[in-house]
Amino acid sequence: MKFSENWLREWISLDLDSTTLKEQITNSGIEVESISKFDPIFHNVLIGKVIACHDHFKFSYLRIAKVDIGREKILSILCAASNCRVGIKVAVAIPGAILPRKKTVKIQEIYGIWSEGMLCSFFDLGLFFYTNSIIEFDKNVIVGDDVNNCLLLKDNVIKINTISNRPDSLSILGLSRNLAAINNFKLPSLKKKLVHVLIDKQFFIDVKATTKCINCFGRLIQDVNINVETPFWMQKKLFLCDMLSDNVIKNIINYVLVELGQPLNVLNADNINDAIIVRMANQQENVLLKDNIKLLLNENILVLSDRDKILCIPGNLNTAISVIYKITTYLFQ
Repeated sequence: MKFSENWLREWISLDLDSTTLKEQITNSGIEVESISKFDPIFHNVLIGKVIACHDHFKFSYLRIAKVDIGREKILSILCAASNCRVGIKVAVAIPGAILPRKKTVKIQEIYGIWSEGMLCSFFDLGLFFYTNSIIEFDKNVIVGDDVNNCLLLKDNVIKINTISNRPDSLSILGLSRNLAAINNFKLPSLKKKLVHVLIDKQFFIDVKATTKCINCFGRLIQDVNINVETPFWMQKKLFLCDMLSDNVIKNIINYVLVELGQPLNVLNADNINDAIIVRMANQQENVLLKDNIKLLLNENILVLSDRDKILCIPGNLNTAISVIYKITTYLFQ
């Protein structure tokens, strides 16, 4: 398991350096395999504000942006990002800036336009997934400030080895409890927000495999926008855990799993026939994974099914969200 040290310190606010923190985790019976610094390599990337933006005279997919970086000179930058528009605050790699993969930003003529910098996406800064969208900062950030001061990316990545009898080590909450016990520290309580049921539609849950599954709870959620971008704070944490996905629903599941140790499954409610059945698979029964990969099951594998088909293998994202891009309604399991 890999996780951000800063994420752990959100739960256990102890005045300990990283070395002492590592020793205490080890003393609690959990092996710390490594602690590595995460410090992205980019320099001279500033906060800028787009004050003008118009299409290229020849190529409609390109835009010419005028960008204020808090200095006397307004930069003219050629950009292909679809979200480039007047008023947004962006990450600007000024001439001479150093980006990951040893890229140096220079003033250059591109398609008849002199471009005096580069508007950056997270991928350009060595973060997250490839995207054609540039970063859009909160309106309160200061033009001309260093992007590093806004993103607060410096962190340590802790990698631990876990064993089957220590499920407490499989979450930030579990590790925090161990450290709290060692230091006689009181953990903050979990915040609980009651959300009242407003949806009439229900699915009956029938637990047949009682020896493998004691309880199974579900909640129907409608009108979910799967195209919304995952918040930056969540992307940053999951990126350092190597669990960042390009899908907001998967990211929510992964976040809850890492922080609380609680596995969740998301099902397409439009694809469920009448009920959800928790049962053991039949011998030679199969389930279709992503990319049309067929998995052959046996009687030792727990599955979630409806009246006529397997919906997913609990805890397996490949089966749980195989059609996530086509659905608008979800059941959280």
